[in-house]
Amino acid sequence: LTSPGAQADSTSKISLRRADYVKPASRDSLVKIDPDELRVETAPSLELLGDVIGKLRKLGHAKKFLESIFDLRDKQLFPRDLLIATVPSKRRRAKKMPAIATGESDAAAAPTASEPPRRVVGMLRRSLKFDKAAGRASVYIDFVWVSPEARGQQVGKRLLCEGVVVGRHKDVRLAVAGSEDNRVAVRLYESVGFRWDEGHYSGPRTEMVLRA
Repeated sequence: LTSPGAQADSTSKISLRRADYVKPASRDSLVKIDPDELRVETAPSLELLGDVIGKLRKLGHAKKFLESIFDLRDKQLFPRDLLIATVPSKRRRAKKMPAIATGESDAAAAPTASEPPRRVVGMLRRSLKFDKAAGRASVYIDFVWVSPEARGQQVGKRLLCEGVVVGRHKDVRLAVAGSEDNRVAVRLYESVGFRWDEGHYSGPRTEMVLRA
């Protein structure tokens, strides 16, 4: 058995990015979110995601990976390829959400003139790819991330529930960051209906699928 001290030392040596995947959020850092104020919509601009991109850079995500998520948008789904979860902001200088006219959540997305500024607490990037095995297009969840202070409050689940719906029913696939070690994420994906895609791996499982 490994001593507690050795375990702590081992945890401290993993990368910030991996720790973000596999370590549960600290309860002391959580900010309570009112479910009625949480909203998921398409991202009208990358300008609103500046804070999120900055946090992901600090965690050590590669520049090319971030470019693939935020800059190389999926032409078939754009602008619905990038979803954001937002809540009212307490900061006076926060930027107001511009009105948008596309996306599954448009009815709740368009702000009024008197609407207070909102801040992004989570995001999901998805794309359409042809699945040779199924002989049809599948939706791929390329990346899901929730700000640490908003975790454990259904933000990720709300994003996923919106993210798996694209037109007609399609299989939805995702690669689990940190593979099976990412137990928190796996439980979230399973709660939405994802299951491990068996038969493709000789090592740790990494891909889950939600069948149409």
